[in-house]
Amino acid sequence: MLNMCGRFSLYAFRMTPEEFEERFGFPLPGEPDEMPEGGGYNIGPYRDIPVIFNDHDQNKMDMMYWQLIPYWSQEFKSSYTAFNTTIESFKNRGYKRELLVKHRCLVPANNFFEFMKVEKEEVNRRTGELVKKLKKVPIKFELKDEPLLTMGGIYSIWRDAEGNPHYSCSIITIPANELIKKVHPRMPFILTREMEKVWLDPSFNDFNRIMELIQPYPPEKMVGYVVSPKLNNPRNESPDLIQPINGKLELN
Repeated sequence: MLNMCGRFSLYAFRMTPEEFEERFGFPLPGEPDEMPEGGGYNIGPYRDIPVIFNDHDQNKMDMMYWQLIPYWSQEFKSSYTAFNTTIESFKNRGYKRELLVKHRCLVPANNFFEFMKVEKEEVNRRTGELVKKLKKVPIKFELKDEPLLTMGGIYSIWRDAEGNPHYSCSIITIPANELIKKVHPRMPFILTREMEKVWLDPSFNDFNRIMELIQPYPPEKMVGYVVSPKLNNPRNESPDLIQPINGKLELN
């Protein structure tokens, strides 16, 4: 899937309580270097993740299911893949465009992953012949000067028969910048600190201005590393998964 951005890490906010509250407008949950609720080293879709959003003019963080569920669904599940939403899809008037205007959110992360397809030769155990196979090599991307990045998203509120709200979200993907393009044609929409406050402001509701805001993060401010192939299995979860095992991937 060309729009896929389906794995990231959130293992610590790595900011002082004062820095966190200044940046996001609410108190730091827990300690700066502890794993937050819903965090992990190998976070994938179809699970609850911590999401920052504005609720009645107050920023807050709560758990949301990472797979967008439309409010009109008969039940809290989706029949199609919607953990990513392409920027191109907002050009069509409809449900997702409405969410972009009214229900924007931030997904905090220490890093995210893209998978590079590499052709490798292996010995066929049955015939003994060399065969070429495509392998997925995970690349960890992070910001050079920021311990925490935020990915822009949209969220939906689905209500059950009793009227209880259930939140779900989707991360916006855009064409990759010059660094990530070496690995994958798409990337998540990553915000600068200055953009975060605007993104969460409910009064910022002009569709064209919102679309102008969605741009690739500067590639020179990012770095990538090859990490463990064990990351390919979403059930694997440990700090060693994100340790670099090769040199840096930077914009040259």
